[in-house]
Amino acid sequence: MADGTSTRIAALLAELRLEETAWVAAVTGSDPAAVIRACGGAPEAARPRALDERLLSELTGLTGLAGSPELTELPGSSEAGRPHLAVARAGPAVTVLGYGDHRAPHEEMLRRLAAPGARAAGVHWGRGAPSRLSLAEDGALLSAFDLRAPAHRYGSRPAAWDAHLDGLDLDGPRWRAAGVTAVLRATGARLDAAWARGPHLVVPVAPCTDVFTDVSPDAAPGTPAASVEGVSPAPLPREPRDSPLLAEEPFAGFLARLGPECLPAMERYDVELAARHNGLDTDPVCTLALAVLDGCGPPEARQELRIELARRAAPRSPGDAADRGPVAHEPAVWQTLGDLLAREEGAVVAGPPPMCLLDRAMSGGGHTPEAERYALLRALYEAAQRAPDA
Repeated sequence: MADGTSTRIAALLAELRLEETAWVAAVTGSDPAAVIRACGGAPEAARPRALDERLLSELTGLTGLAGSPELTELPGSSEAGRPHLAVARAGPAVTVLGYGDHRAPHEEMLRRLAAPGARAAGVHWGRGAPSRLSLAEDGALLSAFDLRAPAHRYGSRPAAWDAHLDGLDLDGPRWRAAGVTAVLRATGARLDAAWARGPHLVVPVAPCTDVFTDVSPDAAPGTPAASVEGVSPAPLPREPRDSPLLAEEPFAGFLARLGPECLPAMERYDVELAARHNGLDTDPVCTLALAVLDGCGPPEARQELRIELARRAAPRSPGDAADRGPVAHEPAVWQTLGDLLAREEGAVVAGPPPMCLLDRAMSGGGHTPEAERYALLRALYEAAQRAPDA
């Protein structure tokens, strides 16, 4: 039955032009207006449209939505190429189809959709972002993972997806359809012929550069808000291919075999850069942890080392963090080291993935040689996640 469902969903994705880049989500315990607001749109700007050939041509056109009288006349939608959502009821759930540039942090959007009393599941793929499956409930991220690396999960309950993945082939040619099928299982949404023919509320939303919008009742739609937990990711170079660092190791080696097999080595190098950036590279505990990750440290030291890393990663009091300045970024380095050691030993690691933690560690300290290297490595890491065999 799972194969038949995936086949049907694969055909539907092709029909709706969602094969190359898409965001497909479903929400229970909510309504279309609340979903639109959570996504950074304005319900009053939504127009009911059928998912017909004309609309799909407008949504997937080379110039975005420019030239579409029905859409460009909507309030706040005058900018050509602005991403749009199609929102509709699908049985007990509300579905969201994302067209356009949706390279936003997927988990944060799911948290917004999963307001108290609601559950949201979503899948996201495309050339500009990792392919990710996420599940949230009551405002908290339960479980998320890259579709091509399902063993590396994070969230408050990493195993929460297990009940919805039975029989799904995430490694096969219909992996996108398998991801959508998991979303339907988690929410009870029904993507059938009646849903496809029925009206969808089409609404413009903020592009990826300001997708974090203040959706409080007093805020105007599209008002930029702070990024997740106040963390600003390290800036990415506009043209990574032009960086002279690509001729140096380890970048040259990563580029030569760019793919998922590089991700562990990239994470290992990333945490070393973050340690240098924060002045931790001479700390004996950091030196030992990096050596153990390289297979050079004494095996008997692992347990004691992980305890010490957990102690250092523990949150400090607000007053202590304020007094010590850069120390506020250090726990992210210690936590990443501990997580990499635990994962190497086969443990399931809850919480943010290494790169999210390291974004936090690199968010202060100004411009350093390590920051420049980290920005390039971040771009390579995302490219490796998107590799065809990833």
